[in-house]
Amino acid sequence: MVLLLAAIATWIIPAGEFDRVVKNGISFVVPNSLKRVPQNGIGLGAVFLAIAKGMIASAPIIFLILFTGGALAVLEKTGAVKAALGRIGAGSNAQDVSVILTVCIIFSLLGTVGVVTNSVVAFVPLGLLIARSLRLPAVFGVAFIYLGTYSGFNSAVLNPATTGISQRLAELPMFSGIGFRAVVYALFVIATMGFLILKVRAYRRNPLAPRFLIADEEAITTVPVESTTRLTWRQIAAITLSTVALCTFVFGAIELHWGEVEMISMFMIIAIGSGLICRVRPTWGGYGKTDPTLRSRQGRGSRRH
Repeated sequence: MVLLLAAIATWIIPAGEFDRVVKNGISFVVPNSLKRVPQNGIGLGAVFLAIAKGMIASAPIIFLILFTGGALAVLEKTGAVKAALGRIGAGSNAQDVSVILTVCIIFSLLGTVGVVTNSVVAFVPLGLLIARSLRLPAVFGVAFIYLGTYSGFNSAVLNPATTGISQRLAELPMFSGIGFRAVVYALFVIATMGFLILKVRAYRRNPLAPRFLIADEEAITTVPVESTTRLTWRQIAAITLSTVALCTFVFGAIELHWGEVEMISMFMIIAIGSGLICRVRPTWGGYGKTDPTLRSRQGRGSRRH
């Protein structure tokens, strides 16, 4: 509906444009230079062409989501993440707090330097994995990732795409006022972590409260992560590989201006490397687990999956 309204508006709203000048590689609008240009109404066919072109232009982020989900699924199969989470904190509440602090700090740092912004959606599967391991509803997993990232992004201590460009447009020294933004960043992150901790503890006290009915049963009934779970050397190697790959991408994004393509490559390395290290074998049908409905159909002689 928004696209249709925008297309109709191209026939109604007078078309115009400003004159622009380029200074230091940045295009500036010339004040009071708005002038009429020929009307160029958009037809219905162009609306659907815009959707197709938009999908093509967004291909990097679409494939990033696919490869990220696949890599994290392999990492989950190794049991490394589950075992690592089991070592955080001795008790349930301590574990909750430790995970919230760790995830929020890491993703807020990635957000405040502009490494992870729109691509944060690719990390949602990791949040869902964390929530399931902690026996929390899936909505908490999404909140850990999104709120953690944007608590840092909103302050933008060293984000060249927001603070950097804005300060250049305002003719201010690059990244001036960094101390003030750092204080704002810290307050945002502390407030976010406090909010998440309060919500998790409220859920622990009364998981059947009406406000938590959004919780899915699978996330609630999943077997909890035991704090005594031991990490094998293979799992440690898989986590180390993943950490090195992600840190390499962070360095590349800051120093070499890497983007979605390089991020996809890093997750491919994580998936293939972790699978080989932990001897994860390709299996038929959902990581080797046979669906109960599939078993019942096979019992009746059906072999279709």
